[in-house]
Amino acid sequence: IQRALADLQFPLYFLDFETIDYPIPAFDGCKPYQQVPFQYSCHILQADGTLTHCDYLHPDTGDPRRPLAEALLAHIGATGSLIAYNIPFERGVLHALADHLPEYAERLRDMADRLWDQLPIFRQHYRDYRFGKSNSLKSVLPVIAPELSYKVLDVQNGTQAQVVWEAMIGEGETAVKQQLADQLRAYCHLDTLAMVEIHRVLANK
Repeated sequence: IQRALADLQFPLYFLDFETIDYPIPAFDGCKPYQQVPFQYSCHILQADGTLTHCDYLHPDTGDPRRPLAEALLAHIGATGSLIAYNIPFERGVLHALADHLPEYAERLRDMADRLWDQLPIFRQHYRDYRFGKSNSLKSVLPVIAPELSYKVLDVQNGTQAQVVWEAMIGEGETAVKQQLADQLRAYCHLDTLAMVEIHRVLANK
């Protein structure tokens, strides 16, 4: 585990996207069932232990890809490792954004190249019978960081996030829309905070 963690370069960006995959494309240039990101959360851990958070949640029915990518480029610096849990998903999202936004392609592909995956730690080096038959984030988190729980959230998985986002963007500027946005932000925030806490536990092994 320590050898694997030694590959990381600070600052560490713990990144998670939420996406929607319409069977009938809603945005120009998309294919059926293409994963289109509408939200991300990013916790940023400095070498001195300082932790900050940034995020983006697309607020309306317009194509979310450009504003989301521009927010991401503003939040993530030119150096440092991007940490995700099962990186093929995040890598695919970043490459698709690069294809759609050629003016940002070099920087987005660089982000994809800097991705580092937490999942192999639990496939190869860290086993616990309490994980059950899964090494997913939601199986590992209650064992590694039991103080954090998805069960207290209104949105508890990616499928629910899609449904809530569609409901949110269908609302006017109402209290209901703000409530749904808060629910989505809380869920995505926990995804990346979970990775931070897992990292801290692993770093102290």
